[in-house]
Amino acid sequence: AGVAIAVALVPPLGVVGLTLNDGDLSSAFGAFLLFLTNLVSILLAATVVFGLSGWTNVSRIRSNAASIAVTVGVIVAAAMVILLPLMFTAQGILVSSSRQATATTATTEWAAKYSPLLVVDSVTLDGTEVLAALSGPQTLGDPAILAQELTDDFGEPVTLQLTLVPTSVTEYSATEGTTTNLPTIRPTLPGKQSESPEPDAKGSEATPSGLPTQRATPTPASSIGPG
Repeated sequence: AGVAIAVALVPPLGVVGLTLNDGDLSSAFGAFLLFLTNLVSILLAATVVFGLSGWTNVSRIRSNAASIAVTVGVIVAAAMVILLPLMFTAQGILVSSSRQATATTATTEWAAKYSPLLVVDSVTLDGTEVLAALSGPQTLGDPAILAQELTDDFGEPVTLQLTLVPTSVTEYSATEGTTTNLPTIRPTLPGKQSESPEPDAKGSEATPSGLPTQRATPTPASSIGPG
């Protein structure tokens, strides 16, 4: 029991000290909330278990009913106070999880429709910014379409950052041998035309060495004209 209590109480307090030292107040509050939750849960569980298992004398409980009632009342009140931030934390986790799933699904469907050769490697959220990493031998579709769709799903403006990792496709046939097709990556920002890459000495288009990244912020619906 002592080891279990130590495992439940000491690590959160250690995290509180480390995060406070780094100036991360949000993480410190979360760790301290976990400490209080574990502490109150241990006290409530111990009270119930000791009462039901007969470790407490009934006559002693009756003689100290007032002090016991005060102690139990304090513990219950602390549990109710802790319950409120826990509810908000749980709600935030549910909203974040729902948005993560929505962003992943929307990005995958957008890539399949406008750039079917691309593979969505990862989709992460940072507040209202969606960061997606894609790879494949194809250029990106219009990111403004995806940004507008995510804005409609989230109910607030979303900033989109797409990172494309170019790949090559190697094909082999018994008659033609091995053929490697290098990708031509020409990212186009909304409203701008990308310059066509200059052909190399062999007549094929040159491939940029950098990893293109596109950012898009959706245009408010009121400013979008017909067509």
